Amino acid sequence: MVSPFFAIGNVVVGNNITARARAMAWYMEKSLHGFQTITDGCAFEIDNVIHKKSNRKLTAEALVEAYTPSKAESLRFGSLFKERDIEFGTIRQDDELTVIAKTKNGIITGKELENMTAKQVATHIRNTFPSVSVVNKFEFEIKSICTSATCHGSANYKFQIGDEKVTTKMRSYRDNECQAETMNGDELQSLTNEYLPSETFLDSLHETPYSVERAKTYLFRKILKPSEYKKNYLTSWKNSQAFPGCTVESARLLRECSLSQFTFQTHDQMKSWEREQKYLINKYGQSYETFFTNDDGTINYQLMIDSIDTAIRAGNRNFKSTIKKHKYYNAARDYEEHPEFQCLLMVRANLDIRYGRKLVTGKNDSSEE
Repeated sequence: MVSPFFAIGNVVVGNNITARARAMAWYMEKSLHGFQTITDGCAFEIDNVIHKKSNRKLTAEALVEAYTPSKAESLRFGSLFKERDIEFGTIRQDDELTVIAKTKNGIITGKELENMTAKQVATHIRNTFPSVSVVNKFEFEIKSICTSATCHGSANYKFQIGDEKVTTKMRSYRDNECQAETMNGDELQSLTNEYLPSETFLDSLHETPYSVERAKTYLFRKILKPSEYKKNYLTSWKNSQAFPGCTVESARLLRECSLSQFTFQTHDQMKSWEREQKYLINKYGQSYETFFTNDDGTINYQLMIDSIDTAIRAGNRNFKSTIKKHKYYNAARDYEEHPEFQCLLMVRANLDIRYGRKLVTGKNDSSEE
């Protein structure tokens, strides 16, 4: 309908079709109290969806604040199947753990349970927004029903049934095993060739959200694309033997703190927090994690995201402004480098030499071109 390769295209119709789907995604997320919304889907808790109070008007402001402590004032939460006697549980079928629903007519599982839930989702959304016509234009599909979810940022997640993984998605991080490095004194030392950055982080977050293990420096392998080669030719590839199609490596370090999950009050506030975070990462290899490091070196992740969310909702333009000031206190004392930051810098320096970005002129001397 809309393409530069078509003789005739109608951008107005195309935009309306897209807007309809986006509007539906919004109504879906808000009525289900959903999270991790991406394009046309979201995750939600079956026993924690939003129900209208009979004497209260459902407003957009109340829905946006549904996750805050004041939510109980204007919203009511309950089961998606609040009018039906259904009990959820798990059983093992064909050596796999499966979610089941016990009803007065027997046990429901598999596709039958997913289809029943999808129909109830459609009914619930239409009942929540009875005067909105777009909610009648779509049908729903349940991908899977799980017992737990671990979320990071706005689009990274891991769903499980019991202790068994169903699916993991972490944007910018692949599922392939990587080579992890660490520092042994002043020398680099290989830790393992089977490091899974996203899996390791999400597993730790799931098991101990108040003491999450720190990420390791790892080598990320990718195919060098012509566009990247052309764009960064002078700064990265001019003196390298690598060319488009070659497998090249870069040093990476997973960032535990993501600002994408927070709801900012204004665009200016968001940009201000992003500038502060970028400054901290460039200087210390980490951002707000430095303020929430436990004595054993782990991160109190839950406290970190709760504190940042509170600061953002209070209108603060950065985290530094929330730190209590004292005439003998300097906020810089709280800033510490990521424990793997020096390792990251050394691995990057070695890669710069490998790809000709630095010319080695002596044992302890190097110069940049």
